[in-house]
Amino acid sequence: METTLPLALHAHLPSWHHWRRVLTTTVDATGRAHWLLGERPRTPEPYSALLVTVADGSVHETELHGLAARSPVLDALPEGGFVIADKNFPVGWDARDASGRDVQAQIFTPRGRPTHRFSLGGELGCLHTDQNGAIWVGYSDDTAYAYTSAGAAGLARWDIGGTRQWTHAAKPADPSRENDRSYCDVLNVDQDSTWAFSADLGLLGIHADAVTERHISAGIRALAVHDETLAHCDGTGRLTLCTLTRDRAEPVGAYGLTRPDGSPLGSDRAVGHGPNLYVHDGVAWYVLEL
Repeated sequence: METTLPLALHAHLPSWHHWRRVLTTTVDATGRAHWLLGERPRTPEPYSALLVTVADGSVHETELHGLAARSPVLDALPEGGFVIADKNFPVGWDARDASGRDVQAQIFTPRGRPTHRFSLGGELGCLHTDQNGAIWVGYSDDTAYAYTSAGAAGLARWDIGGTRQWTHAAKPADPSRENDRSYCDVLNVDQDSTWAFSADLGLLGIHADAVTERHISAGIRALAVHDETLAHCDGTGRLTLCTLTRDRAEPVGAYGLTRPDGSPLGSDRAVGHGPNLYVHDGVAWYVLEL
């Protein structure tokens, strides 16, 4: 029988919002949980949505206006405010900037007012911000970094002004190592390091812009890391504990994730920040602290 591992409740969506549609949800680099609630409009015009933030048991609600993203991904900025981007190219009358480029990322003030928009490229796999305010984006093979000229299936770091600060193509020099379907997911964002998974290159550890490649099993949603210990979940309610060596993440144990009461825990999405792994299920976020 598989060993089970109960996670602690981290934050839950207030009950008076359970009837609303969740457009996206995440946990930011400081541990605050966010839910973007609303209805996607049938027309391409900008729309409004409610952002619910839960931190240490307190609830804060922010009305966001002028949203353009039809398939939104969200994270918070350390000085207040938010970045919201469309995982696909935006559709609408104002979906291009003065130079004719599609713009899919929006910056909002802490009060919910949009300030500016910029391009990140299409077919985003994921978007996360770190405690320094940098925006980390993983791309799929369909993207080909449409506006970054950095090649397909990779990783990039942007600032909130829309300037690309760093990229990693995440494609092997040897074409025989390439997968038919490539992608790169950001698995953990911390203040001094970022971890990602490339379908072609495996586990990528980024420290001071230097990249270390390690072998690891595929299908990872997110991970937590502390010293030489790493734990990752695969989206099926299972967690794998690994020891980091020079060239691989060596599995040393597997667990079935549960809620605090012992009931099985699904994982429709997961986020990693340093030693903390956050798993979302239903209307709540749960946490594992290494």
